[in-house]
Amino acid sequence: MKCKNSQTTKECHPIFSLDDTILGIVFGFSNIIDLFTIRRSNSHFRAAVTEYVRTELHILNFSCLSGIYRKKTASLKASVSKSNKKEWIDYDGNRTNTVIKKEFHEDLIAMFLNDCDSENVVIVDLSNLQIYGRKIMIPSMLLNSQQNNFLSSLITLNLSGCSHLNLSHEDFKTFNSESQNVVTTLEHLYLNGCRCIGPSTIKLFCRKFTNLKTLHLSGCSQTIDDECVKEICTNLPCLTSLDLEGFNRLTDNSVRLIFQKLKKISYLNLNSCQKLDMRFLDTFGRALDNNENLERNNIPIPLILEEKGATPSYSALPLQCLYISSSPRIGIGEGTLAFLACLSAGNLIEVDISGCDFVTDRDIEVLASTCALSLRSLEMVGCKIGDDAILHLETFVSKNLVTLDISACFFLTDVSLTSLSHFKSLKCLKMSSLPRVTGSGVIKLGNIEALLLLDLHNCELVDKPSIQNVVKKCKSLIEIDARDIKNGWAKLNFEEKQRISILNGKRMSDDDDYKIFHMCSARRFSQRLRNGVRPQRMYHCIECNLIPSFRRGICSVCVMNCHKGHRVYFGSVTTFYCDCSFGFQPCGDCRSINIDRNELNIQ
Repeated sequence: MKCKNSQTTKECHPIFSLDDTILGIVFGFSNIIDLFTIRRSNSHFRAAVTEYVRTELHILNFSCLSGIYRKKTASLKASVSKSNKKEWIDYDGNRTNTVIKKEFHEDLIAMFLNDCDSENVVIVDLSNLQIYGRKIMIPSMLLNSQQNNFLSSLITLNLSGCSHLNLSHEDFKTFNSESQNVVTTLEHLYLNGCRCIGPSTIKLFCRKFTNLKTLHLSGCSQTIDDECVKEICTNLPCLTSLDLEGFNRLTDNSVRLIFQKLKKISYLNLNSCQKLDMRFLDTFGRALDNNENLERNNIPIPLILEEKGATPSYSALPLQCLYISSSPRIGIGEGTLAFLACLSAGNLIEVDISGCDFVTDRDIEVLASTCALSLRSLEMVGCKIGDDAILHLETFVSKNLVTLDISACFFLTDVSLTSLSHFKSLKCLKMSSLPRVTGSGVIKLGNIEALLLLDLHNCELVDKPSIQNVVKKCKSLIEIDARDIKNGWAKLNFEEKQRISILNGKRMSDDDDYKIFHMCSARRFSQRLRNGVRPQRMYHCIECNLIPSFRRGICSVCVMNCHKGHRVYFGSVTTFYCDCSFGFQPCGDCRSINIDRNELNIQ
């Protein structure tokens, strides 16, 4: 059947007569897949989508292409063909049959890059795209002469997880010859997991994008060395966030350069850099041990040591996040952590020293006293600390600390658990593999009213009644791992099943329990395990410092319930844990994590 104007009945539907303004509002709530599907459905929509992309689209986010997975095998896939409706699940947990095959991802990206006005685009997100079978031309699309205007407007470029991404010789030649006179505005560059990106590419980026504030390189080529770090420190003086995790060729020379030249650094990740020990700071540790009367309230430690000639010529840095975990017998030396705490001028918020078994109780004391008002997360997995270290934490940071990981600290006893029971703001406590901890100490953890996550895995002397007591007293607890404990683990009663979402790494609710999708995603995915965490929308809140530079994000439910009125923007579709409850935001408790399921009126 046809209409008078020779159009099909489908094209005569009233929806095709909508005003462009209304269509623009609809397009504003659509992702790239939705826009592509709408674009190919009708000639009128094709023109409307093209005009919207050209004039209104400021963020090109292609990460949703990797957010569709198969329910049974969890493998990423997509096609514009109609497949089994019950087989494919999108990142919102809904069944879908609108998918795009991997071999067409590059064509779709090229189409949108050609349609949009490059001077309006400020963010391009290509994270987690795996394009196989032919040479990846994405860098050429952004850097060639036809699309060269991207360099004059782009602020954020996210290529994380693009493991096959590489720049060819032609890309280098084009980039060098045609972008010499272009003033670049790029401030945030994410290359995590781009294993083909090496020193030559990074040096090129550093020389061209001198305004960079964020540079994340973990997972890039292992050929990155001290010369590459020297290039970064020399050409990027405005850098505030630097991720160098896992590079085995970096030495202490790189650390010296970072501390001396990057005066604005606030986020530094040096995890698993096996050759870093920072032994050049040993003089600080010896001077610290020889002076027992150091004032701790007003933080005068650097001044006292400077008079003794023990402090190197480093000025204070605005360090907030410091990750220096390592393997046993390789990590930082004694006194290094104390120096870094003083170097941050008491601003450290998150610290990870896992595996650094040379760290002493005295180092923890200086860290806690120096950063008493700011420290909110501390990870010390495998450190050879004693009960005195936990006592120092109780003295200085018991009111502020939110996350603590003391797993495999074999010298801790029930005395430490008594101190931990006074941490009123502690929400995440991981203490697996503590052989000296018993059930009498665990019972005292029930006094931590704010506790959300408790990991007691492989604590052999902990018994069943003590864990039952903790579960009964901690009304806010949503996840507990008590595997491999004495006499096994008892079943939960009805009230505890309604409250606890994850038990021993497994979710208590069914996949079809749609009520749980209206709560914080922390109730769906275990904070301990990385397997089984599905792709979901990740948002960022500027007011709460939950931003990509700090590797922080929040779920869509927390955006509506906890961060309403804040400056929030959509980041990407990826696998992550919501940090609304376990982060360091100043906005208060998460209001989406303990909603009564019976109060949710969901059709």
